Amino acid sequence: MKVDFINAEWVKQYCDVEIKTATERWERAGRPKNDAWINGSHSGFIHALQHLKQLIETIERIDGK
Repeated sequence: MKVDFINAEWVKQYCDVEIKTATERWERAGRPKNDAWINGSHSGFIHALQHLKQLIETIERIDGK
């Protein structure tokens, strides 16, 4: 399996898609918004994806100097 297409931009787009999917799944579930287990904006999964994307963007800014 070739993974030559995987680069920083691809990973950032992947994070965006996963964040959107998890948020939509939470909204469909109908659980209380204060339920941390499923609340997309507070889940550890979403936070990890956001941190990964921010790390890549920070590295790109540093590398661009």
